[in-house]
Amino acid sequence: MWLEQAAAYLGVPVNSFVVTAAVEKATELLAAEQTIQLGGKDAALFAKLLENPPAPCAALREAGKAYREMIRD
Repeated sequence: MWLEQAAAYLGVPVNSFVVTAAVEKATELLAAEQTIQLGGKDAALFAKLLENPPAPCAALREAGKAYREMIRD
């Protein structure tokens, strides 16, 4: 009964109301699950590393070289 009343209030069919509500909830849930929240120390460290990133290690340099060669072909 509540679904029918809410759908009528918005002037949409019940199935449209239910699907819209489900999509909104799914979007909200996925956004919350895919968001990383950092504490003060972690946020400061992250910002510091963005401003002054460490030099790439040998494995990363090799991976970059392999990637550049791969995309040239």
